[in-house]
Amino acid sequence: MSDENTFKPRYFDVRWDSNTYEKPWRDTSFLQCIYESDNAPTYQEMADVLECSVGVISKWMPEDARRGGEGISGERFALFSGGHDSLVSTHYTMENLDGDAVIHIDTGTGIDANQQFVEDVCDTHGWRLHIIKPDTSLHEFAVEWGFPSAAAHSWVYRYLKDHPLNKFVTELETDVPDFYTGVRKDESNRRMKTVSVEPSLSDNERWCWQSPIAEWTEEDIENYINKHSLPRNPVVENIGRSG
Repeated sequence: MSDENTFKPRYFDVRWDSNTYEKPWRDTSFLQCIYESDNAPTYQEMADVLECSVGVISKWMPEDARRGGEGISGERFALFSGGHDSLVSTHYTMENLDGDAVIHIDTGTGIDANQQFVEDVCDTHGWRLHIIKPDTSLHEFAVEWGFPSAAAHSWVYRYLKDHPLNKFVTELETDVPDFYTGVRKDESNRRMKTVSVEPSLSDNERWCWQSPIAEWTEEDIENYINKHSLPRNPVVENIGRSG
């Protein structure tokens, strides 16, 4: 006797009922299984593979999948990379905007001392810290497939940062949390054009980006650090970035 699943197409290692649904995205249980899987893709990645739009994925995704999972509480999270802009943004978010917790993404590409700095700052201020990471490090990826070229930057960024955030959101009790970042217009000409103080939904519509210090200058950053006696990351002091 043949397996009844043999003839059901598979996407993201999940099968959909092609005998009942004309299009895979109309099989809501199929979408939910993908959304809640350990390696949940972004809405954009789902749309690319299923050959539809992000709006279609959002429309057909079950409401109970949108709300995330159970266990991790909080609605406002400060993303703390370890850099000085990130330090200021995190402190401002946690102390002035009622931030619930801090998130540090361990991409596997950083310096150990940088993550230690993040942990020490959070311990000092009593901030709850979540350290999240991708399923496969960049080193493991490079050993298997070779180091990605500059053309693959956006894909690597999504894999190392968006994927861990996707998994984190799936475990939250809330729907569409706010992620506060330290990006500033003053950093570069490119960011001058793209960074906004207005909240913006992520491409997959699973969280909202917030940029509380978007219009701050380098002088504003220095003044804030001095005013609040914030520690300076030795990694940044030595190599000019958070590693």
